Amino acid sequence: CVPNHCEHGGTCTQTWDSFSCTCDGTGYNGATCHNSLYEVSCEAYKHLGKTTGSYWIDPDGSGALGPLKVYCDMTEDKVWTTVNHDLQEHFPVVSNRPEKHAVLQLNYSATMDQISAITGSAEYCEQFISYVCKLSRLLNTPDGNPYTWWIGRANEKHYYWGGSGPGIQKCACGIERNCTDSKYNCNCDADSKHERKDAGFLSYKDHLPISQVVVGDIGRPGSDAKLTVGPLHCHGDQKVTGST
Repeated sequence: CVPNHCEHGGTCTQTWDSFSCTCDGTGYNGATCHNSLYEVSCEAYKHLGKTTGSYWIDPDGSGALGPLKVYCDMTEDKVWTTVNHDLQEHFPVVSNRPEKHAVLQLNYSATMDQISAITGSAEYCEQFISYVCKLSRLLNTPDGNPYTWWIGRANEKHYYWGGSGPGIQKCACGIERNCTDSKYNCNCDADSKHERKDAGFLSYKDHLPISQVVVGDIGRPGSDAKLTVGPLHCHGDQKVTGST
């Protein structure tokens, strides 16, 4: 048992001339705990005739990543995989930091490496994000540096909002040209005393999931902001369906 030939945390026991592995509770079986007990994706479970529900999946099969629990929605032709996090809906944004930024951390029910394995093989992924504001500007500032940004999978800052795309620094209404004030690319940037909202889906999957949101313009009298970030949704598994 030195070195330990049992994989994935299996327990090794030995005699003078042989060893054996106990794989209980590891999610794997076989002589060296190499074979995963679970399918690689929701798509694979559907191929086995399974229906909507929560399942353990092992996105890299017998690789180093462990299994994780996801929700599989099989009610449509597309099979959707959902990975949840712990940030509540309409979360009130307040800052207790001297620089007046609020840093909202999202903790997922999986590691970033596990999520990367899901998004890497998926055909499409999306994540909803919504900012409800009063006197709390979002992206466009007098000096051009956004008040608010989100951190994606590779730990990079992103300055585009739901309904927009990478490198554009706009909200959905800026893309669709129907913002409350046409001078701005987000409803919240009009700096209204009335409640406004900027919301939409982020779907550039190489940037997903959202791991953190940093909100800036929240320290003024009368300002109010609430943030919603939906779970990560992906569909399709190119390894199972053979898609390109």
